[in-house]
Amino acid sequence: MVRDRFFDSDEEGGLLTFWGWRCICCGEIIDPVILANRANPPVPRKRQPRFPRPVHAVVKIPMELVEMR
Repeated sequence: MVRDRFFDSDEEGGLLTFWGWRCICCGEIIDPVILANRANPPVPRKRQPRFPRPVHAVVKIPMELVEMR
């Protein structure tokens, strides 16, 4: 592992720099944020369907109201 300087952009388009460790064999990057996320992974949100299923209503009409032709 070698200490390396990394660059990222922020929300306003500015440039952020931070220090971390990079493996010279595989390229894995370790920094404090990565270690914190590994120690306390975020809880996955419940998946919502992309398109809700349509609801088809069934209406029963009494036969005495049906007009016979």
